[in-house]
Amino acid sequence: MHRWSSRLNPPPNGVAPIAWGTAAEHGVTTGRLRGPAWRRASHGLYVPSHLPLDPHQRIVEAAALLPSGGALGGWASAYWRGVRLLDGQGAYGTQPENVLLCLGYGGRVRPRPGIDLSRERLTASDVEVIRCVPCTTAPRTAFDGARKARSLYDAVVFLDMMLTASAVTMPELHAYFGDARGCRGLSLAKRALSLAQCGSRSPPETRLRLMWVDELGFPTPLLNRSVFSLDGRLLGIPDILDDEAGTVLEYDGDEHRDISQHTADNAREELFEDHGLIVCRAGRLDLGPRRPQTLHRMRRARARGLARDRNLDRWILEPPS
Repeated sequence: MHRWSSRLNPPPNGVAPIAWGTAAEHGVTTGRLRGPAWRRASHGLYVPSHLPLDPHQRIVEAAALLPSGGALGGWASAYWRGVRLLDGQGAYGTQPENVLLCLGYGGRVRPRPGIDLSRERLTASDVEVIRCVPCTTAPRTAFDGARKARSLYDAVVFLDMMLTASAVTMPELHAYFGDARGCRGLSLAKRALSLAQCGSRSPPETRLRLMWVDELGFPTPLLNRSVFSLDGRLLGIPDILDDEAGTVLEYDGDEHRDISQHTADNAREELFEDHGLIVCRAGRLDLGPRRPQTLHRMRRARARGLARDRNLDRWILEPPS
């Protein structure tokens, strides 16, 4: 069995574990491995104890377990290929997601905390090496991420982030999902694909959009599209825009608590409204415990937008030539 190791392919980020039997090659005695300066990453593999278990380090330690022909999957594969918003940290205080190791039919790895093992079909065409680490291809990564998600909204978030990061295209997703047969979670994955949309810049933006289209049944909005005044001045780039109703949805993350950012947000909201747009803002609590109130505010905002006098609109989507 051939394992990915620091001796063969040094990782560009994170510190690969060293094996007990090769400690001397790294200038470390087995006595030191037993001491407080090192911790056991898994059976027979050790890393310095001061290392934080951030996404990079979690991935590096999990990748060291891969047998020949295996690959990282799910969020770990997405993150390793550059989709930084899929970091396995868990949304809103939920437990971090396990690292998925795709082993194929014959791969063997001992079960252990923090790792999910998949022995489902894995062909050579489903694997590619990304920065020295075997990963599932982008379409397979998206497919597994969606079908193994904890919820429909988590599945859509996974696909949205892959699409917006240009890790995969919508035609590639439709082709791969369309060819899938008899896989566990297939119906969840296909439902998520029907709701996925390129252009969302964060998981909360996706969740806010899903409240709009999935829970309220409103039309699919525009995402992060520039809005201009009639004379061509850029008014802003709203997170979500229902152009028919002239309604803007904005998600205010934790960084919006900063006084400078909050002031800029208020000024932009006034600018939008001065030009005839209706603005509805939401934060973390509005996607959680205040969800019913948020849905009510969103309904009211769209109703106001549909009832507006469109002759008074002073905004356009394309600047005058």
